[in-house]
Amino acid sequence: PSDVMQNKSIPFRPALANGSLYVPLLCWDLTTFAAAIFSTLLSSDNASIKEFSDAASILLVARMIQAIITPTGLRDLTEDESPSFEAEIDLSRESLAMVELFNYCKMVIMASSKPHAHDDESGLTLLASISSAILPFARSLVLLLRAATSAIRQRNKQVQGPVDDFLESEDTMYIEDGIYFMKNLGCPMPSDIMSLLSDESSRNSSDLDWAHLINCWIYASISLDAYHGSHGDHLKYDPEKQKWIPALTKHDRKTKEGSMKKSEDTNVMLYETGRLR
Repeated sequence: PSDVMQNKSIPFRPALANGSLYVPLLCWDLTTFAAAIFSTLLSSDNASIKEFSDAASILLVARMIQAIITPTGLRDLTEDESPSFEAEIDLSRESLAMVELFNYCKMVIMASSKPHAHDDESGLTLLASISSAILPFARSLVLLLRAATSAIRQRNKQVQGPVDDFLESEDTMYIEDGIYFMKNLGCPMPSDIMSLLSDESSRNSSDLDWAHLINCWIYASISLDAYHGSHGDHLKYDPEKQKWIPALTKHDRKTKEGSMKKSEDTNVMLYETGRLR
């Protein structure tokens, strides 16, 4: 744990004004959440630039997973656009790894989901869509890192972090490749993540367990949606009957038809008497 968490001062936390501490990371607006994290770190005199860069790395990977699992989270390339990358990576390897990561996340969300085509062309297109989806947030993180670095320097501290050259480059904000930002902010590439997901023996106990972290993010989002989202059992108001009735999705009907029938009257009664909220 960072020394920042031991600080007794009350930081500015805009993300907490309209949300709950228990909302899963992938369900947040990550720009707002990043502002809360960075302001919390800045509230401590012991904060280091490495802590900021580590936070940025985790948040950017979270944004990539968020784009994958969110319906309509990816924008399709137009006919006039073609996949273009600035990052120095093995495009064939990373594009195929991105397809595997995409299919893995979709399978965790819904086992019956249709897998993405596994070839070079579709892989590059998917990688470009992910790059486009994370680019705005990546630029926001760069601005936050620059501001944090400036704040630490004003405290008369020597600041030398692992991403200084990248942050201070005049060309950084002109790059239109989200994968480039991931690479330079120290994020794991899709191939690194898939290697960890597929081979537990490759995990280094001294490093961040990205595979475990990503699984936790996804399962937490599934749990929230099961109770408060579109996939869970809920009540809806029937204007014809003028009362609240249990509502089920198609998935619910297939798996819970028998058990739900038994509790329908009880749920409605509890709701109408004010004991179910």
